[in-house]
Amino acid sequence: MADPQTLSPMEQRVLALVIQEGRANGARLIELDELITVGTVYSTLKRMKERGLVLSLRERRRGGRAPSYYKATPLGKRVLAQNERGAWHVAAWKKWCTTVGLNPLTAWKAPPGEQYRRMRTFREEPWQMIEAVDAWVQAERAKSRARRAS
Repeated sequence: MADPQTLSPMEQRVLALVIQEGRANGARLIELDELITVGTVYSTLKRMKERGLVLSLRERRRGGRAPSYYKATPLGKRVLAQNERGAWHVAAWKKWCTTVGLNPLTAWKAPPGEQYRRMRTFREEPWQMIEAVDAWVQAERAKSRARRAS
């Protein structure tokens, strides 16, 4: 069984939509996001159900098969929030690296002297880097607030 604390990009996408809708079935999730297909939505929901991230609810209906609705569990909400925070830290790292002129994928391998030399270029005008990162952080927080409000 996969670690419930780690979500694939598709699991993040599906779980975020389930949380946004409150409860949703696979057809509704496919309507909401063009990247989600019939083949991926149900296998993703099944995996998340096995890991305890969503609950499956079935309505009673006369004649025919009743659709299954999915609702996020408290664990699912907590795991999604942790994964989004992790993604935010990765994005902040990439922003910082590009601001100081380092490749985000290899910056951790760069010798400290190289990192310092790149940062020293902002010594004359350090507010440039600070303003760039602060503006990006404010924009990300505004996006997060807008997502939560809707």
